[in-house]
Amino acid sequence: MAYLDLSVDELHIAPFISRPVEQPRRGLSATEREAVKLARLDKLGSLRPAGRLHRMSQMVFGLSRRSNWLADPRLEALRRFGVAIAHGGSAVVEREEAQLKALGFSESQVASAAALASGFRSRRSSRSVGMYASLSATTVGIFVWIDRYLGDPQVSLMLALVLALPVWAIAAPRS
Repeated sequence: MAYLDLSVDELHIAPFISRPVEQPRRGLSATEREAVKLARLDKLGSLRPAGRLHRMSQMVFGLSRRSNWLADPRLEALRRFGVAIAHGGSAVVEREEAQLKALGFSESQVASAAALASGFRSRRSSRSVGMYASLSATTVGIFVWIDRYLGDPQVSLMLALVLALPVWAIAAPRS
């Protein structure tokens, strides 16, 4: 064990060192950007609390809380804001933006999170356009194939649509 000699002769008072005041960051940290990027995987329903069926399945099957929620309240607020920007209306966005500001995010951080999350909507819609284009091309291919064997374009069109509609219902992107 160490002995600390506190005699009056050797007692020195340390000088006061002032720390500089930290300026608020202008952008988001890497972890915060990753939390916003997680929003592209989530749907608008992830902002609502768990429903009765989910709570009942928790009790019966022992399932834990939804896996896409983040433990850190600041990161969860960023994820929710990203989901609101990508999927929600203006009321949802305003509510989540107010929550971000209440947690201490600056205007520039909120703006950078909004800019990052707004790209999700355009990427998702361009992917949807590609999916619809490929489904349309498949329908036309089915029509041409049936018409070659039947020779009647009206009947071929009806059969192609009947065959293509279930494919459309299964493969169409959901928002």
